[in-house]
Amino acid sequence: MDRNLTSAFLTVRCFLPGMKVRRSGSIITLSSASGRKPSGHTLVAYGAAKAGVQIFTKDLAAQVGPYGIRANCLAPETILTEKNKQWIPADTQRSLAESLGPVDNVFHLGLGVFALAVTGANSARRPAELPTA
Repeated sequence: MDRNLTSAFLTVRCFLPGMKVRRSGSIITLSSASGRKPSGHTLVAYGAAKAGVQIFTKDLAAQVGPYGIRANCLAPETILTEKNKQWIPADTQRSLAESLGPVDNVFHLGLGVFALAVTGANSARRPAELPTA
């Protein structure tokens, strides 16, 4: 919980006052598909924390919008990190890569964050439409 939900809350609490004074800003939180759908492979505390990040961001967006501040949450599916590759069977990895497109790596997730931060939520493109490395 601390690493996922509490850290998001404390980070926002640190930067939000300055954003309100400037009447502008972009807050981007990071969640996971585990926060929006149950799985027999996900730790319950992790899924609950990620769901908390999502509702925190939704409530935050509603409350800070009048100050000109955007709040968005990225909640990607499985990212094929080195750690995940150790326990996800090879055939499942291939299936994930095919169905998710380029979102199977951290680089493309970073591009999604960049697009939200720079262009705003209304004009952000899907990660599959972003340039590749």
